[in-house]
Amino acid sequence: MGSKYYYNPIKHQYSTQYIETSMDSSSNRENKYINELKKRFEAASQKGTVDFIEETALCDLLEHFVRIGDWQTVRSIAAYGLASHPFSTPLHLYYAEGLIRNEALGEALEVLNKALTLSPRDNEILMLKAQVLLEMERFSKAEEVLNSIRREEDSSGDLMSDVSLFYAIILENKDNYYDMFDEICNALRLDPDNEYALEKLGLCTEFSQRYEETVTFLTEYLDERPYSSLAWYNLGHAHLYLDQTAQALEAFEYAYLTCPEYEYAYLDRGEVLMNNGLFEKALTCYTDGLEHLEYSTPLLIGKAESLVKLGRFDRAKANFKKVLGIESGNEEAYYGLGNCYAGLGQFHKGLKAYLEAYRLNDRREEYIAAIAEMYLNLGDIKSAETAFIKTTEIAPEFLEYWIRLVMFYMDENRYQKAYEVIEEAELNAGGVELEYCRVAVLLKEGRRQEGLRLLVEAAEHDETLFGSFFELCDEFENDREVLAIYQMFR
Repeated sequence: MGSKYYYNPIKHQYSTQYIETSMDSSSNRENKYINELKKRFEAASQKGTVDFIEETALCDLLEHFVRIGDWQTVRSIAAYGLASHPFSTPLHLYYAEGLIRNEALGEALEVLNKALTLSPRDNEILMLKAQVLLEMERFSKAEEVLNSIRREEDSSGDLMSDVSLFYAIILENKDNYYDMFDEICNALRLDPDNEYALEKLGLCTEFSQRYEETVTFLTEYLDERPYSSLAWYNLGHAHLYLDQTAQALEAFEYAYLTCPEYEYAYLDRGEVLMNNGLFEKALTCYTDGLEHLEYSTPLLIGKAESLVKLGRFDRAKANFKKVLGIESGNEEAYYGLGNCYAGLGQFHKGLKAYLEAYRLNDRREEYIAAIAEMYLNLGDIKSAETAFIKTTEIAPEFLEYWIRLVMFYMDENRYQKAYEVIEEAELNAGGVELEYCRVAVLLKEGRRQEGLRLLVEAAEHDETLFGSFFELCDEFENDREVLAIYQMFR
């Protein structure tokens, strides 16, 4: 398990031969260099004496074993190195970094405090100490350390960018997303390449609700860095929060055009297109994504769902089956297959697919709702009733499932049960729609005058929902008295 806030001091100040070698030479040369260092260290250790190995070589060796996670050897090298170079700041930092990665935070803090006795104003040490305190959730102490760094006037821009990022993390833990937004923006102004800050911007935009400011900031940012796919992606979501659909679609598209393997950009653009009924464009979006991410099951599902919306059930089936070839237990693929079979009128196969989806996840109310409809299509009224009731038990807060149960009982002429469901729904979900439901049951039962009186009351409460009444019982669409009431409230 890695560090949550990992700050790399080497990025800012210390460079060693191994790091330079790893950038400029082949892996064979790197391995040869490290192997030579290992032999020297092992020979010195076997002698039981502290033979001199230069500081940079020990740093390279320590960095190597930190990178591969060999913590026992890290400790041995650190003990040897600090015995021979007790005043080496880089060795203290590498050792502390290894301890952080190994989640030995208490030991790391001790090493850093010792390093600070040697270099009290070394910002690299202070920064790593702040990270440890953050991971230990000692936020007040971390803030004190960050304040001492921020007071220094000669600190580098990228280091101060990380200082702002760490402040943002503290503010996030205080649920102060408004100020967190300012720190994140400051971090990116100081170091536009601070990728972690750019990731955090999406989160604090959502919770701070500073959408317009995010659009302004990212628009300026992208003027300087037009190929930042993450910035385009965040901009897309900011536009989406502002209901600026066209701009959001454009930003998501630029996100995957600048990074063709950006799966979330395809998915989010596809979802927006689907929600706006643009199924052909959604299909194109998902298909484009699959050209670069052939085995992405979310993209395959998105493509299949767009095909379902377009009524191309056989092609959709093929895509859902491809998902199951990759992930045999993918519940959404089974649910999608059920939708395909339902669209093709193959209700037995549809029921089987829905039941498998429900077996994999029995807390998804849409699965059991689909099962209810399949039972109804197959004429199994008792099983349909049981399934319809189950949807209201799984998701009692969703009014649509209560209304569907009322409609089921109306169709079965079981009016008393319909009234009972309406009363239970009023306790669990509520909504003016239930008043229209009651009207529908009264009219269907033949209690006409009472029903018409309640219809007026329901329309007075919310006339915009009058259309839902006709969905409940379309046989009254041409009823003169009902239409007269409808005209009163248009």
